[in-house]
Amino acid sequence: MPRQIEFAGAPAECKLLLDRLHDHPGIARITLHSGASRVPQGDVLIIEAANQVAGEILNLFREVNLLHSGAVSIIEPNVTIRAHASQTISKEGNDAIWEETGAMMRQAPTHLSTSSH
Repeated sequence: MPRQIEFAGAPAECKLLLDRLHDHPGIARITLHSGASRVPQGDVLIIEAANQVAGEILNLFREVNLLHSGAVSIIEPNVTIRAHASQTISKEGNDAIWEETGAMMRQAPTHLSTSSH
């Protein structure tokens, strides 16, 4: 199952993420909306990735301390299709990583909020 991770933060933070994730296998799409975020002020970066890759991306956020400076949201899109990333996405099926991700994000001193559809 693919995941969509949205990060809102400073342009330099979004550039750092773009540089690190540009050619990462398992990423179906990366979209940058410059100046789109009002709170926190800055850019919005949207990454659609395979389940396992999304966990790696969140670990990257933690490594470069972005869980403390920006805002992160994670959703589960109904469908994400991209030929280049389809092999990684089709091998998915393990939701255990999301239990681990939830625990990791609860440990970070951030202001997290959840919403249901």
